[in-house]
Amino acid sequence: MKRKFGLFLSMLLLAISPYSFQSNNIITKNLNVLSSVYAAPLYAPTDPVSPGSAWTYGDFIYNSNWVRGLSPEGEAKLVAQDGYIEFPNINPLNGTTITEVYGSAYSFRDAKKVKLPDNLETIATSFLSDSDIKEFTVPGRVSSIRYNAFDNRFDTKKIEKLEFDNSNPSGSLEIGEWAFNANAIEGDMVLPEKADFKIKNYAFYGNQIKNLTLPSNPIEFGYVSFARNKIENVYNFNPKVSSDSDERGIFSENEIKNISFDKTSSDITKIFEKMLEYNQLKSLEIPSRIVTIEEDALKENKGWYNDNKKVALYIKDNGQYYLNNDTIDDSNAQDYTINPVLVNFQIQDKDTLPQEIKDKTELNIKRIRSNSDDKDITARITEDYENFKLGDKLELTSDVEGYKLSLLDDSNQITLDPNNTDIVQDTSYGDGYEVGYKKADIKVKYQALPVELKIELVKLVNGAEQAITSAPNVTVKVDGAEQTITQGTTLNAKYADEVEITPTNNTSYAVDKVEGA
Repeated sequence: MKRKFGLFLSMLLLAISPYSFQSNNIITKNLNVLSSVYAAPLYAPTDPVSPGSAWTYGDFIYNSNWVRGLSPEGEAKLVAQDGYIEFPNINPLNGTTITEVYGSAYSFRDAKKVKLPDNLETIATSFLSDSDIKEFTVPGRVSSIRYNAFDNRFDTKKIEKLEFDNSNPSGSLEIGEWAFNANAIEGDMVLPEKADFKIKNYAFYGNQIKNLTLPSNPIEFGYVSFARNKIENVYNFNPKVSSDSDERGIFSENEIKNISFDKTSSDITKIFEKMLEYNQLKSLEIPSRIVTIEEDALKENKGWYNDNKKVALYIKDNGQYYLNNDTIDDSNAQDYTINPVLVNFQIQDKDTLPQEIKDKTELNIKRIRSNSDDKDITARITEDYENFKLGDKLELTSDVEGYKLSLLDDSNQITLDPNNTDIVQDTSYGDGYEVGYKKADIKVKYQALPVELKIELVKLVNGAEQAITSAPNVTVKVDGAEQTITQGTTLNAKYADEVEITPTNNTSYAVDKVEGA
């Protein structure tokens, strides 16, 4: 027996000797690991997560630096607290700071109000999806709101008010796909300043946001990220285009009346595909660096004139209108027009003019344009909305025999200069629209051309004309003014003047026929 025991003891010593004698550090390290695994928690399950809180550490399920759900005790407490949750700031098992929250299996579905961890950085997938939260403020430290975090597409429970803490402008924020999809977020939304900001596909799709103020720094947008809201105003639009961004349909199917491009960076040269389709736009001011309107970018908007579905795009840089109408070719555009002017021609003293002029509905105009697109056009006298743009020069052409068409100062040319408010006026639509349209009321006159009347008196004998050797004096009344003349007298009159000729003190003659009038 002794020999066997001695042999067993020797074998045991041989078995452990490589670790116990050659590497004391390994044993020490292993002991430390075991000590941390089996050490007592820093807080007991019944300890409150903050002084006086009804919520305890045992109400949550943990995984390293994140809370991943509620324990059975926590689920019961959520009901008892009428939907209020206060999250812990640390993992009680190891003291790790909680930086992420995750709604495992919709464990926070019945939440109505939450107090988040002080150092929260990530709101994980499905955190409050289909929950009963009505109001929520995103902390400034949060850098990631992941896919589906607050998505409520399958429930009638909706977030109605969403705010962002703006205390961390040097940080970053990525709002994931469907993050706030299908809620009822309404009213004004002001997004925070971030050095790096991304809003992914469908992030705010299907809400009721009315006014959207974007930060001054650029945002990388995703597909239809703000589509199907009730947005009327978009301020500080400044997209950042990258290989990951998708600007299509960003604001489609809203009620947008105004969107400002003042903050748009110099590398943005287009209005993106479907970006503003199905809105309420009438007029926009855009910088001259925008040279492309992509497909359906402005489809199905109100339009600038009588709901004609063509949005007026006024090109403006630093407060000055850009008059080169070749910047964007709108010759075949269905949804927009560049720098349009609504022109009204007002004919002075129209009621005193011949019926031919009174009945006119159109004028012949030679339109001279800076891009050499000179053209003779037939313009409507009242509200011509199709033929004229800012910077056009209009040359009036007479179209009635015997009359000259001119401006009131007798000139026949006028330029639609937006800087001359005597000619072009900025006219408001009202109803919340911040950008109006351009209108020009042009006063014109028809002047009868001068006519030289030479009086030749003849007598009719059996219907044949014969010379009068001793012609009588006659009284000629030209447009109401009388004078006595003799044979061969020349008079000055105007086209369409009424001329009346009668013999003077000579009953041997009577005026039978007047020709040439």
